[in-house]
Amino acid sequence: MDATPHLREKQMTRYKPGQGIRFTLTSQVNGVLTDPNALVLTVHFPDGTSVTPTPVRDSLGLWHGDAVIPVTMADGIGVARWQSSGAAVSQDALEERRFQVVKLDF
Repeated sequence: MDATPHLREKQMTRYKPGQGIRFTLTSQVNGVLTDPNALVLTVHFPDGTSVTPTPVRDSLGLWHGDAVIPVTMADGIGVARWQSSGAAVSQDALEERRFQVVKLDF
């Protein structure tokens, strides 16, 4: 089977410490929305720490996960990656979503 999941947002966006980020995933097999057997979202922050938010199923093949940037986070680039297994094995493990953390204005 050809699994073709897609990240809905592929561009780097700027966030401030304390701000939430929503990561989305569309999982498809041969153009048909399909749920993976297992799904993990890992978010790596600029300081080297990481979190694994619980994936939320919005509907068949459509998922999201939310993370909050710690208020003490330094400036830098973070990375998020979805990984899956089962009928709709995600190729997103090879495709990362980067985001930028910028300091607070005060």
